[in-house]
Amino acid sequence: MYHLLADEKSERNPRGRSSPSTWEGISSSVIECTAIDNRSGDGISISGCSCYCCGSVAEVVVIEVVVVVVVVVVVVVVVVVVVVVVVVLVVVVVVVVVVVVVVVVIVVVVQNVVLLLFLFCCCRCNSRSCSNNI
Repeated sequence: MYHLLADEKSERNPRGRSSPSTWEGISSSVIECTAIDNRSGDGISISGCSCYCCGSVAEVVVIEVVVVVVVVVVVVVVVVVVVVVVVVLVVVVVVVVVVVVVVVVIVVVVQNVVLLLFLFCCCRCNSRSCSNNI
């Protein structure tokens, strides 16, 4: 699971120009993000809201591959168990099918939640006018 360690810093430019906004992502289970505010020299006038995400597409691909492998292994094991149970008792088969459906639904939901957290947990707007800063 990804979680955010954000350290917000402000750079003031004596000439009154806006300093650049950057995100630094570290490829690990914990993604560290460093936000640098895009403020003018006096620190009062703030540029418009824009969001930046840290991390990389490669990390999303790794998450996808791991989830797919886990799902395949679970399905194979469940199919073997279902075949054995079908021979033993039909009622148990119905229960296993329901459990398999529930497990698959949970895996899909968890995959989507992890992906959404990855995409949005490291986003931060660089303006005080944005109310949904993370």
